[in-house]
Amino acid sequence: NSNKMVIINGEPLTFSTFSKSTLDWNSCMSYCFQMASCLAVHYFESNPECQIFEIGKISNIKKLYTFSGKIMAVKMYSDTTQCSSTSDGNSMRGEVSTSSMYQNYSITANLDIWSISASPLLFHRVLGMWCLGVVISEPTSQLVSSELCIQKYGGVLSGFDTMDEINYMIGQVSVTKILFMNEFHSQFADITVPLFSSTTSYPWDGYWINGFRKETCRFSNQTDPDCPGIKAFTLTDPLLSNTNFYIWGFDKQPNGMSDGLGTSNCIVIRINGKSGGGMDDIPCDGSQSGSVYINGYVCEMTAIGVQIINTLLLIRLLDSTNLNKMVVIHGEPLTFTNYSTSSLNWNSCMSYCYQMLTCIAVHYYDQNPECQIFEIGKIHDLKQLDAYSGKIMAVKMLSNPTQCSSISDGNSMRGEVSTSSMYQNYSITANLDIWSISASPLYKCPDSFRLFHRVLGMWCIGVSTIQVVVTGPITQQDGSQLCIQDYLGVLSGFDSKDELRYMIDTVVLLVPSNTAYLWYGYWINGFRKEACRFSNQTGSDCSGIKGFTLTDPLLSNTEWYLWGYDGQPNGMSDGLGTSNCISNRVNIHDGGGIDDIPCHETTRHGSIYMNGYNLNKMVVIHGEPRTFTNYSTSSLNWNSCMSYCYQMLTCIAVHYYDKNPECQIFEIGKIYDLKQLDAYSGKMMAVKMLSDPTQCSSTSDGNSMRGEISTESSYQNYSITVDQDIWTITASPLYTCPDSFKLFHRVLGMWCMGVILKQNPNGINQIDSTQLCADKYNAILSGFDSTPEKRWVVDLANTVIYPNPPYKFNAYWVNGIRKDICRYSNQTQNPECQDKNAFDITDPTMSTLNAYVWAPYQPDGMQNNLGTSNCLLFRVGPQDGAGVDDRPCDSLKQPNEVFNNGFICGLRPAET
Repeated sequence: NSNKMVIINGEPLTFSTFSKSTLDWNSCMSYCFQMASCLAVHYFESNPECQIFEIGKISNIKKLYTFSGKIMAVKMYSDTTQCSSTSDGNSMRGEVSTSSMYQNYSITANLDIWSISASPLLFHRVLGMWCLGVVISEPTSQLVSSELCIQKYGGVLSGFDTMDEINYMIGQVSVTKILFMNEFHSQFADITVPLFSSTTSYPWDGYWINGFRKETCRFSNQTDPDCPGIKAFTLTDPLLSNTNFYIWGFDKQPNGMSDGLGTSNCIVIRINGKSGGGMDDIPCDGSQSGSVYINGYVCEMTAIGVQIINTLLLIRLLDSTNLNKMVVIHGEPLTFTNYSTSSLNWNSCMSYCYQMLTCIAVHYYDQNPECQIFEIGKIHDLKQLDAYSGKIMAVKMLSNPTQCSSISDGNSMRGEVSTSSMYQNYSITANLDIWSISASPLYKCPDSFRLFHRVLGMWCIGVSTIQVVVTGPITQQDGSQLCIQDYLGVLSGFDSKDELRYMIDTVVLLVPSNTAYLWYGYWINGFRKEACRFSNQTGSDCSGIKGFTLTDPLLSNTEWYLWGYDGQPNGMSDGLGTSNCISNRVNIHDGGGIDDIPCHETTRHGSIYMNGYNLNKMVVIHGEPRTFTNYSTSSLNWNSCMSYCYQMLTCIAVHYYDKNPECQIFEIGKIYDLKQLDAYSGKMMAVKMLSDPTQCSSTSDGNSMRGEISTESSYQNYSITVDQDIWTITASPLYTCPDSFKLFHRVLGMWCMGVILKQNPNGINQIDSTQLCADKYNAILSGFDSTPEKRWVVDLANTVIYPNPPYKFNAYWVNGIRKDICRYSNQTQNPECQDKNAFDITDPTMSTLNAYVWAPYQPDGMQNNLGTSNCLLFRVGPQDGAGVDDRPCDSLKQPNEVFNNGFICGLRPAET
């Protein structure tokens, strides 16, 4: 924390409002130090009370003599190891910055007066940064308010992109308190200035916001699927990334289609003296007698601060990063498919197109004033006219924003539409008086992917934690397969520093702070060549990344395959030849370079946890926990709080209250029910559940209302039932396997399997294996119910020990004892002795014997007529399983062929 609290003897001089607490002085300062929006605190020892001033609420402080008994602490940036005794020695500045808003302030000292100047409050949206200002005016129509917003500020009526924007707006217009110091009586005087209208015949003040009802959604008989709720409205707020915060009033809004008039086509947000009342659709002229008093709109003011005027508006910040300009000519559209219209005047029409991402041209005719808006791909030709035509066009194009040539050749005659996940460009050619516009295809990435412009072409990169989020550990094979199935893609490499940085920044906040692993790993493109797998393969083509085949088709260089500093790559040195895939490592601070590890691994000796695809999602509601045993807390903001739970294996819900910002984390089995609240409570909950990660229903019935916690060796699930506003969470027992065992979900129930190695270097027989399994684990020899179980044994066995020359195979005892009636060659005709029927299987959850695949020429135990080959071994070769073999139960090895290296132990998981 780079802030410090600078303490002076003083008192607030000019301010609007403050909150107060019974904290003592030290706790008062500590509280402000931690509270994001607190700028200063005041304490008077004769009347001990902690007075808390937030940014924008205090303008001047008066410095006093030491014996005044009045103290102030002011938060500011500075070297945290020093604190100057003079104002000049401190920074005299500070800022408030969260994931969704930003505001800064500066402090100037003139004799004994400290003046505090705060910037406008900016909001960070997904699509860009905006300011929010409340504009109070006499009652006007939506059209007039929209025009004023454009003419005065170059903006548009705003929507709401976050709950912070709504809360800020409500806070600005509900009640303002002006408190000042009476110099003669040294007492505080309260003056309350209500912005809520004093016209008592109206229950609500209304403020116009962005939204205009579509013509196809104005009457009750227009029941098109695109007409319910906010879908019925055209929204022109250019940086609005979602409509989740268009929250309709609880009095059955919107109801404008039901009156049969077709006139309730505009939207207001309603406020009374205490809180918000949701959105309401009303006639655009403001006529809603007895219900809503049009008190204004909200408007953005970038450099001149927030004024109080009356309506609602947001506009985009003006900045030098916009390389577009509007080139104006006399002309008209010639060839086009369609366009949208607006009643904006010409200057506002151009400004609107300049800010609208997909707009590339606008047309205006002074004889029929209407702003015609053409988006990319919808207009193909325009005709340049003479100056007396009265028809004007403005065409958006890239160029030096400080120059505008009077001829087409002097301008770039090209443009582009670009976001973090899509790109489209266009070029303009002029032939005499015809301008032809050619648009490229629209290049678009899947949701939550980022588009990068590589040397060899455009490339979409997505980190699985973001789109489908983490499931828990995942192998490289599974990650690669899911990438193909879900996105028709391949595991990506890194072509630039920006790509690597994007990946790290995306996931670094999601790594749990209390994890037992040094790193979280993410599989990336690369598979080790067969000629580069062992330490004796030291050719120049095997050094570093050269030892890997890369299949990322647009990778132009390997400069950003940066190996970890802990001696990576080290996969050739272990003699196993299995570290053939690459993961990029991240911890809670930063990236840790890439590491070559076995492709089948999901965790590595406590050092890496391989994150992958997850079928969970976080369902967000307004609510609070009701019945629970305990929870942990964190100072994370809301978005990071949700992400943390999404990543934390045992977390199933988080709670956040914007009045006391703290991330409360609830693990499975620790929370039993929660209560759903209204949208203005300020209390949020996010509940983790399984579902299609591409959809999120607005009703509980549309979501799975269930979830699970699953690791290699444990499993627990939970279900959620909804009764009115109460969500009840019921958790199953926790099923756990012994250490180093893996949990499998079989048709007949859950089953734990472990590969146990011999204790005798000469091998182990079936009799001892059975006894050890029973004594140590209260278990039995396990069978195979599926191929994945067998695959797991092969991968684990080959990781633990490689087959021993001169033996061709290691082998592991599995469940199965030959029946007494099937031990000799003359018993082969008995139907009960055919194939695997000859063996009694006591593994209680095996539903099939299909995974028992005989090795070549096996079983052969009945042919020697000795009646001793009555137990079953599973052979494992250097690369794969080698089938099941029937061997004498007391055998340790088969010379030069099979070495009995251990056994497969199995049991039902424990329940707690």
